[in-house]
Amino acid sequence: MIAEATEKFLSSGRGPELVNLVWGLGQCQLVGANYRNPSESAVRHVRFVKAQAVMITPDEVVGLEDPAGLVDLGVTDWLKGLNTGHLTACTHLRARFYDEAVDVICEGVHFGDGPLKAIQQADAMDGPSGRR
Repeated sequence: MIAEATEKFLSSGRGPELVNLVWGLGQCQLVGANYRNPSESAVRHVRFVKAQAVMITPDEVVGLEDPAGLVDLGVTDWLKGLNTGHLTACTHLRARFYDEAVDVICEGVHFGDGPLKAIQQADAMDGPSGRR
């Protein structure tokens, strides 16, 4: 999962440019993010598998010392503070974009070329209670 990220989600400099976040389930459930790598014009996407919690932090708050790229932070205090019985397969991932960090509690990620579209969004994930 993270090995693929080093090839698809470039971490040189301050990271990829976030184009937009893709939301599902009535705009309450994060499905993924569309982004552009540095020096590329093509849009790519990362889909978060069974995302359960999300935190979006501007660059000014995260600070420049936090490295760009996608990092698996593992079982963090944030994850432990949630209903962990429901999240046994989850990990805390941080996607560090050029101007923001997106922290996600999820089961994994998948990368793809082109923007994440609504049809993929509907097929991409189950909601928190397993319903679509």
